[in-house]
Amino acid sequence: MARRRDGDLGSHLPAALTMYGVSGMLHAACRNGRDARSQMNTADTITPTSPVDRSSFVDAMSCLYSGVSVVTTDGPGGRRALTVTAMSSVSADPPTILVCVRSLSPISAIIRANNAFCVNILADNQQHISETFAGRVRTGDPYDFGIAEWSTRTTGSPVLSGAVAAFDCTLNTALEVGSHTIFLGEVRCICNREGHPLIYGRRAYARAEEAR
Repeated sequence: MARRRDGDLGSHLPAALTMYGVSGMLHAACRNGRDARSQMNTADTITPTSPVDRSSFVDAMSCLYSGVSVVTTDGPGGRRALTVTAMSSVSADPPTILVCVRSLSPISAIIRANNAFCVNILADNQQHISETFAGRVRTGDPYDFGIAEWSTRTTGSPVLSGAVAAFDCTLNTALEVGSHTIFLGEVRCICNREGHPLIYGRRAYARAEEAR
């Protein structure tokens, strides 16, 4: 869902890295890139290409089929949920995942305040839940927890009933990159069941077999 950006639907770092370590790596990479470009320019004339515009980037990324998840959090900072597609495993030792959230989205500050979040991977019959937490409901209220059943495990973040899998995490690191924040979470509890995940790509929902 590329049009509503509060929900990043349609929008890898080792777990042991601290914020300083991550930033150091990025600065080193940028510095190495500048050094390499400087060396090339001494031997060749490099004609800069036009920068990639946002529209072209978004269009190209829409070709990627991804699972759809709802990231939730609850605690002193409040209760909130958001539909996302940018989620990935990072490490199995210790079990760590990441999720990307638009920095200006309210849930970004709430995850930091609660120091915890849960990523719920939606089943292919939970499209209405995706729509709700992307803020794109046709009926009812957006971001309404009342449309589904929830429970809690280790961190207190809401775990969605019927999700294909849920990863309950404590916050390890929050790294701001451009318009988004990458949240690294150490997995404290996993819930999973048989079922097919909800898929999104080319600005439409699909079943796993349709994305081949």
